[in-house]
Amino acid sequence: MKTRKIADIALFAGLSVAITILGIEIPYPILPYLKFDIAEIPIVILFFLEGFLASFVAETLHWIMLSISRGWVLGPFMKFISIVSMLTGFWISAKFYKKISSNFKLEKIFLICLTGGITIRVIVTSIANIIVLLIIAPQFLHFAGILLSNLGFSTSSSNAILILTLIFTALFNILHVFVSSIIMFFLIKHPIVKEKVITQLQENT
Repeated sequence: MKTRKIADIALFAGLSVAITILGIEIPYPILPYLKFDIAEIPIVILFFLEGFLASFVAETLHWIMLSISRGWVLGPFMKFISIVSMLTGFWISAKFYKKISSNFKLEKIFLICLTGGITIRVIVTSIANIIVLLIIAPQFLHFAGILLSNLGFSTSSSNAILILTLIFTALFNILHVFVSSIIMFFLIKHPIVKEKVITQLQENT
């Protein structure tokens, strides 16, 4: 791994950790225990600048520091799963687009990456949430039921609570991909950044 790439990993992982320490998060109104985490933004930027491996390493470092600072494993691990699945969706989508098209338009491939990131993130987090809510920590399903009931939703059965929770969590993850990617969307309009991202995607996907 090149020295510059290692430096970028350290820089962007450090930014994510700093944002986490500062607590820059926006609660999701429907299920407030879910929060839009601005710390994802540097990881997404790093993916497009340096590729999947660099962003995965940076997110792993962020996850370790998040686990240490929060003093528990489950929440940070669910966040880790969310981000890595999104990055995986980005990578698969970019690789697929490169194989089927010789017309390498960055704006188009960026939107395709978002679509893939959303799809994989929603699928993986839905499976993970089913395991957590039904097996690992069923008390969270009860808590979600209270929150949904306060909003006027029917929570007469555990199945109803589970389905509603999965639906609103999926919506949260869809929105989060856009939140995490918005800065990169504007950065790729700069000629220097655009050239860097195109080169990286052509070499690493």
